[in-house]
Amino acid sequence: MAGDVDVLRRGQTSNAGADAMSMGQNGAMRDRRVRARRTGALVWTALLFAALTCLTLVAFAYLPTHSHIPTSTSAQNVTRPPVGPIIGGFSITTTRDAQAAALDGVGTVFTYTPAYTPQSALGQTLTPLHMNQVEAQPWALLYQYECHRLATLGQTWPNHCAQGDTGMTLNKLLAGVQADLFAERHNSQLIGYWALDDWPISDPGAAASILPRIAALAHQITPGLPVICGFGPELEPGGGDNFDARLFANYTPTGCDAVALYIYSASVADPGVTPTTFDWSMRALLPKAFAALRARGWNPARSPLIGIPQAWAGDRSNVTGATYEIAPTTDELTQQSASFCQSGASGIVFYAWDDSTVTNLQTPGDNLAIRRGVRQGIAACKRSWSTTQVIPWTPPALVATPTPAPQQGAADVFPQLTPAAPRGISVYPHALCYDLWQNAIAIGTLCDNTKRRKL
Repeated sequence: MAGDVDVLRRGQTSNAGADAMSMGQNGAMRDRRVRARRTGALVWTALLFAALTCLTLVAFAYLPTHSHIPTSTSAQNVTRPPVGPIIGGFSITTTRDAQAAALDGVGTVFTYTPAYTPQSALGQTLTPLHMNQVEAQPWALLYQYECHRLATLGQTWPNHCAQGDTGMTLNKLLAGVQADLFAERHNSQLIGYWALDDWPISDPGAAASILPRIAALAHQITPGLPVICGFGPELEPGGGDNFDARLFANYTPTGCDAVALYIYSASVADPGVTPTTFDWSMRALLPKAFAALRARGWNPARSPLIGIPQAWAGDRSNVTGATYEIAPTTDELTQQSASFCQSGASGIVFYAWDDSTVTNLQTPGDNLAIRRGVRQGIAACKRSWSTTQVIPWTPPALVATPTPAPQQGAADVFPQLTPAAPRGISVYPHALCYDLWQNAIAIGTLCDNTKRRKL
């Protein structure tokens, strides 16, 4: 029995060994199957990841290249039509006037407000007419700044700043300009900015240090859109003029990409004064204006000249001692336009289709002689441009320059003003208050009640 038991035990031991070997083989097979399943899962995961990656790349390829949040200060994906010699008109604010002006050859609307959006009523009118815009919000803000500056210094500006101290500090001015530029950077109809207009003769050059900062912001936020500075000497009866070099003291090459001369006849007390008493050729005035600008660094080969003829007339009750602006004849308006273009102007912009400071206003919209003068003036300029090299409207060297941010809370320091000249110059903000009123812009702080309606 003992032997049998021993045999049995040896047999059991032998069977256990076989079972162990079988179990080992089965375990190895299970391990191989597990590893195979894991490897397959990894392969499928890798394939799925690769497929998702490809789909993601394809999807991104079809996404827009910009987001709704601007990533830089530059204008993005805005296609603006090319601009040749500019032919424009100030304060064209209605569909009727825009359509009529386009028929006469006008292609650019100069407004004293922020630009009309392409979706606005006027914007929708301008698009099929292939018209564009120059806006003047930088000037509106600069005007308010000058009123604040004069109030701070205890000075007055006759026939201006009826609203008193606007509280428009330099910091607020620059912030307002920056906000306007950001708002306009996608406006495909916009081709430039009007940044300087009438200025008190008693405060010459006060804007010369500010205009470069405005221009730098414009170049940075809306590259390629020039900043235009306007200067306005007047023609006097008897063939003279009231030229004063201080009128041009605000000019600076870094602040003014283009120069505009708006030259009108001086207001007279007698509406019967014949317009022939004024020298519409400006043969004596233009050389003096050019010399004053060159003395301050103007290079007409790089900075386009825009001529602004007088295409309006009416009562000027806001000007002390001179109450009427006479209407130039068709021939005189044609002559003034031709003189500008023969003297190098690469743009002609007629003032104006509206003006809140003038009663019994006559414009190209309702005076046939003025309208004919606009048409013939445009034709005369086109003849002049066909035989001369016209300076491009967009200056070739607009370079975005860094602009230091205004210091919050910094106080404005105003130098003492020079005494006012004994003989002033009649200047006024063209249609500014009425245009602002029409667009519900800052009327409470900018204009008094008399300027809230078209007089």
